[in-house]
Amino acid sequence: MRNVILSAFPHNMRLPDPSTPNLKIDLLAEIIQSPRIFSEVDAAVKSKQMKSDVDEYLKALDLLIE
Repeated sequence: MRNVILSAFPHNMRLPDPSTPNLKIDLLAEIIQSPRIFSEVDAAVKSKQMKSDVDEYLKALDLLIE
């Protein structure tokens, strides 16, 4: 689950193909933007009253994986 969350990206963004020959990552426009990290994720989920829904979903996933 952690890898799925960490690998998420917006639908309107096209990721570079890492197998492209001579790919210069440092020349990509996105590389100069610092990532936005919202550290108060729990507070945001609670404020939208979604915490119980998210908890239930994650518990359901845990049951499916085991």
